[in-house]
Amino acid sequence: MDQSIIRISKELGDIQKNCDLSLAVACRDIDVRNVKALIMGPHETPYEFGFFEADSTQQFAIRFHK
Repeated sequence: MDQSIIRISKELGDIQKNCDLSLAVACRDIDVRNVKALIMGPHETPYEFGFFEADSTQQFAIRFHK
C-alpha cells in the first residue's frame, strides 16, 4: 500500500477518535482520497457558530464550499 494512503488513513483515524467536536471527517466507502469534512467556526471569532464544509480534491487539496 502507498505510504501516503497509510498516513492519511492514520490521520483520519486520529481525527475520528479525538474528542474535538468542532471537526467531523468522513471518507466515502474505504477510499481515503475522497474525504469530506465539517468544521465549526472557532469560539470568540467572527466565524463562531458557522459551519464550513470541505471536500478533498484529486490532488489532496481542500476545497471549501461557499
